[in-house]
Amino acid sequence: MKSTLQLKTNGEGFTLIEILVAISISAVVITLVYSSLFQIIRTKDRVEETSELIHEVRVLFSRIEKDLANAYPRGGIYLPSASDQTYFLGTQDGENSRLSFTTFSRDTVFEQGQSDQTEVTYYLQVNEQDNELFSLLRRDNPFAGNEDGGFVFPISEKIVRFELNYTDESTFDIQTAGEVTKIKEWNSAAIGSLPKAVEVNVILRDNNDDEKEFSSIFLIPAGNT
Repeated sequence: MKSTLQLKTNGEGFTLIEILVAISISAVVITLVYSSLFQIIRTKDRVEETSELIHEVRVLFSRIEKDLANAYPRGGIYLPSASDQTYFLGTQDGENSRLSFTTFSRDTVFEQGQSDQTEVTYYLQVNEQDNELFSLLRRDNPFAGNEDGGFVFPISEKIVRFELNYTDESTFDIQTAGEVTKIKEWNSAAIGSLPKAVEVNVILRDNNDDEKEFSSIFLIPAGNT
């Protein structure tokens, strides 16, 4: 006849196999939970990086759009020489572009007596923190033609590619832009006019080393009159 102690001992507790099975199941569940959690965190980080890039591109495009919408032949500001009539100059620097033009988009300083027309230049400079990337700089210079003048500030520091295309077709339609002839460079001194529109293509790299391409087309009102 079994004692009360023996009955309690046999009726309670777990065998070694049961404990090992329970530990194995718990380990699998914990692994799945943490794996899902890490995946959620990675997805969240990527979404935030993409959102940050989109915001940066919107700021970039908004600034360029404002400048181009107010682009206008030079007048009423300092000219280096009487024969200097270049007021829209788009050039290629390897695979990237550089653009300089006169515009009325300048924010004038109160009671300074300065013209609201200025020469704006967009150009790239190697990023000091990462030499595989570029910083897109914008120079606002009320003294046209003076490379050392004006105020310079970065628009974006994550640029992989900055490419501009121009068109002079009078029938330009923003909905069918792919059908028009695009020009890589533009010199108003030789062509004698502003382009009808500018296509802006940029590639940015986020902190996860993912590259994303963005493109937009901006009409130039003064070039369509």
